[in-house]
Amino acid sequence: MSCLKEQIHDKTKELSDYKNSETKRLQETHRSNMESTNEQVELSLKQFTDSKSNHSQLEVEYKKKLKRCENELVELMNTYDHDTTQSHKQIQALQELYVTEARRLEELKRSLQELIEQRLEFEFMIANAKAQEELQRAQELAAIKIQKMYRSWKKRQIMKNDENKNATKTEL
Repeated sequence: MSCLKEQIHDKTKELSDYKNSETKRLQETHRSNMESTNEQVELSLKQFTDSKSNHSQLEVEYKKKLKRCENELVELMNTYDHDTTQSHKQIQALQELYVTEARRLEELKRSLQELIEQRLEFEFMIANAKAQEELQRAQELAAIKIQKMYRSWKKRQIMKNDENKNATKTEL
């Protein structure tokens, strides 16, 4: 039993040594893993911090860009509003001018129509007067012709009578 005790003792010691060595090895592995993990955490933290800083800078830049775009949009909207207002005013002014000019054109058309009617009446009167003059001239020419014919007939009659009288006188 003593032997057995010794063996137990040896085995216990061996187990204890093994346990101690295993504990040391586990502790060393744990410490190594912890250091590695801490390094990874620090590296990740540094990357996170850098990334956060970079993202913060990007966010600031994007906010500035957004603000510039918003300001530009507001300016464009104001310009558009101003331009459309001006265009609307010009359109209204042109429409008023068109209405005025259309009325004036209608008045001018009426006046022109009256002048055309007066001109036609005047031309009709002139044509009528010319026709009257031509008729008068034709009547005068006809009367002159008739008078000439009558005078010539009368002269012939007188000459015939004179010839007959002269012939009768010579016969007597």
